[in-house]
Amino acid sequence: MKTFKVSSSQGYLIVNEQTGIVIKCNSNRGKNDYLLAIERFDFARYKAAFKSNTVPEDIDILRLSYWSKNNIYDTPAEGYEPNFYLG
Repeated sequence: MKTFKVSSSQGYLIVNEQTGIVIKCNSNRGKNDYLLAIERFDFARYKAAFKSNTVPEDIDILRLSYWSKNNIYDTPAEGYEPNFYLG
């Protein structure tokens, strides 16, 4: 199974390449860290936005969309994704 490292200033996540599901969370903020609430990343959106077939093996979390364990969808940080969704 190939994995990706999703980096944050608060730690990092190891994610399954095919499913986007978080395998491991290494948080430096403890139990209240938002990283612990992330369940799955939307690599399809990244690939479409950047017109790429791949995702870098170590990527900044600000560039990615994800679903939390509460099924809330969060989009990339403003300025970290091309504006092609605006039409």
